[in-house]
Order: sequence, then structure tokens, then C-alpha cells
Amino acid sequence: MEENINEELNYIKYLLGYKKGIVLSEQQTPVTTNTTTVVKTGVDLKKTVKIDFPAGYHGTGGKNLQITAKEGSNAGMTVDVGSQLTEAIKNFKTLDPNTTIYATISAGESQIPNSDYETGKDMKTGGLSKLRMLTIKNYLTSQFPEQIKSGKLIVVEKEPSIGKTPWVSQVFKLGDLTTTEGKKLYQELASNKSWVSGLKKGEDGTYTYTCGKTSYYGCNMSYTYCKESDCKDMKDKYTAEQFIKLKLSTTPAQTMGGGGSPEQEEDFDCAAGAKIGVHFYRDGEHQCNFATYEVYVNGKRLTRDDKTDRFTGKYALLNNGGNGPDPKSNDVGGTRMNYFTVSPEIAKEIILGGATNFKFTIKCVRPDIDNSNTAGYILGTDSQHGTGCHAGVGTIEIFNSDGDKIENIQSYTTPTNKDTSTEVPEVAFCKSSV
Repeated sequence: MEENINEELNYIKYLLGYKKGIVLSEQQTPVTTNTTTVVKTGVDLKKTVKIDFPAGYHGTGGKNLQITAKEGSNAGMTVDVGSQLTEAIKNFKTLDPNTTIYATISAGESQIPNSDYETGKDMKTGGLSKLRMLTIKNYLTSQFPEQIKSGKLIVVEKEPSIGKTPWVSQVFKLGDLTTTEGKKLYQELASNKSWVSGLKKGEDGTYTYTCGKTSYYGCNMSYTYCKESDCKDMKDKYTAEQFIKLKLSTTPAQTMGGGGSPEQEEDFDCAAGAKIGVHFYRDGEHQCNFATYEVYVNGKRLTRDDKTDRFTGKYALLNNGGNGPDPKSNDVGGTRMNYFTVSPEIAKEIILGGATNFKFTIKCVRPDIDNSNTAGYILGTDSQHGTGCHAGVGTIEIFNSDGDKIENIQSYTTPTNKDTSTEVPEVAFCKSSV
């Protein structure tokens, strides 16, 4: 399997514009940096950024963090890592030197093999991420010398999380290979026994390529051929698993306190403190009393942050005056704001239970009917909505743990019939702001 390695490398030079030794792994094209909104209350700051690096580069070899890729899929591209980091820390640079700054650096890789273009060596799984985290740590150290001296800069480097989307054993759909590029790919794969072993033709005339442990270049070429077409869903999964993230805060980062994998700790960091809002913004337009909902995340009941109503925060309350269980009972048609925060306890429970996404549920309830004797509300039905909820009242919004809105599901999704629910589309724990 290694007998003709030089010959194999020569084949790569002529392959469909593929370059010898091309790295398909982390951030083939730099992912657009997603910078969250800084939330400031006094000296309380929190900010999370994703940092881009060229594929196969990490920047530990020099002080200049404006990295120009000389090899790989980003060859010729310059990525200014330094500018990204400068932007990330600018508000923290203005803090009193006695303020403790907590920096958490985390990273993820897919299972696609990596190479280090700065040293010319292959990388073990997680190795490229660790070098990139070291680059960020060194930068922070250089920018906060006074906090370093006083122990006020606390840097935590998390163990890299490795994606679950397989590389070895992955099946790439190649189509019928009748195009010019397809024919070239077939010829190259068929020309080497190490590569051709994974190529299969189905009864329908289309080809697949099964990635094996010893057929790296065959896997590489096949994936490159189909990643923008029949394998795009696979590409999206690999890309989602590849990231470098810096989280800065003036308060300590939350952890699950053990029991979780690195991937679950990363999810917990995003999930704990996330919010869902059920609101009504259009003053004067909502004249109905019957718009009361229970809110769940992954089957766990959430309690409203503001518990000043007579139901102590059990519901999202969009009701108006009269019989409505709303603290603004005289504000007919007014704005209603209901926030529900995912507590660290609930975040840990759903993550250790195997969840990888938020699944929010909004349920129409009628405590004004069900609890009429104890709550003091009129027992009866609304002429327009019977025993259900006023349809189309609320706007549902989801916010990440940094306070940025990440999804906006319009009010038409609000359930109408009593005891029926609307399942909000799943949202990844670490989804960036829209």
C-alpha cells in the first residue's frame, strides 16, 4: 500500500486541478467570522468570536498573524488573524487592569485528516486545533501584560472536540462520471490500486467511492469532486464541526462540573443562559385576553424570568386587561415581553441526555379557565377562540447565551387550540447570530 508513494504523489499533480498534498480539512475556505454583540453592565463584558485561519496553517511560527497560505485549498489567500483578535479584545483593553478577564479558547475538527503547511508535517487528530489555540493564547498574553503580572488574565484551553461525521468508511456519491471532469476522476482513480479499491458502480450506472484507511488521496479526490453537488450535505456537516472560538468575559465561564465529553462541554457553554422570548410588539392591535402559553425546551418546562404575575412565571402571558392574568392588566393592547432562560441545570440535563439541538415547544393553555375558582378568573369561552388561544398573537425569538438573536419564528406558528403545541424548528446549541 506504500510501495508506489512517489508515483502516487506524481499522479496528484495532474489530477483535475487538484494540487499535490492538498488539505481538505479545517476551514477550506475561511468561514465568515461571526462576532456576537458585546453586552456591558458596568464593567461586565462578554464577547464570543470565531477566528478564521487558512487551511493547514496555525501561526505559531512567527509574530506576524497576517497569514498568507502558500499551499492547500487556500493557496494565495491572506487571512489576517491578528486583526480578528484585535477586534475581539478592544473593549477589554479599556478595562481597569485590576479587572479579571476570563478567556476560554475552544476548537473543533472534523475527522478529515490534517497537514501542517508551516512545518510540512502531518498532524494527529486535534493537533492543528491545539496549535491554533496556542497562537491565540500567546496573543492574549502579549496584549494584557499587566493582567498577566497580577494573575488577572485567566486563560482556559479546552480539549478540541472531534466531529462525529465519519471520514473513513464515508461513501461519496459521484454520479455517472460521464462529464469531462468525471471521466478524468475515473481515470485517475482507476490508475492506482490503492485508490480504485473504493470505487463501485451501481446497477443504475452511478458510482460511489468508499473511503478507506489506506486510500487518503482517493478519498480526497472523490470528496473534492462531489462536495459542491451530491456531497454538499456532507460538506455542511464537516464545516460545522470545524471552528476556533474565543470567549472573553469578566465573569467565570460555566462548566457542567464533569460527566460530559469535550463536545458536550462546548454545547453546554453555548446552551446555558440561552433564552427564548414570546412577545407582542404591536401596541394597540391585540384586543384579546386569551393568549397564554407554556414554554418547554427539549421536554423540560421553563419558567419565565419575570415572576411578578400571580402565576409566578409559569406562562408566557400575552393577555390584555379585564380577565387577563397579566401584571399590566389595564394596558389593553400593549406590548408584552416574556423571556425564559435555559438554566445551567436544565442545559446539563438535556445535553447529558444526548441532545445536540434546542427543541423549543410552545403550548396553548388556558389557566383562566382551568383555574377559574382559585385564580379568580371568569369561567367561560371567548366568542372568537372558544377554549383555545388567540392565534397569531406572539412573536417567538431565540437568543444565544451572549444575548444575540439566533432565530426568529413569526407569530403565525403560535398554537391556537387548547392543549396543542407548536414545535419551533430545531436550533443548534452553538448557532451564531443571524
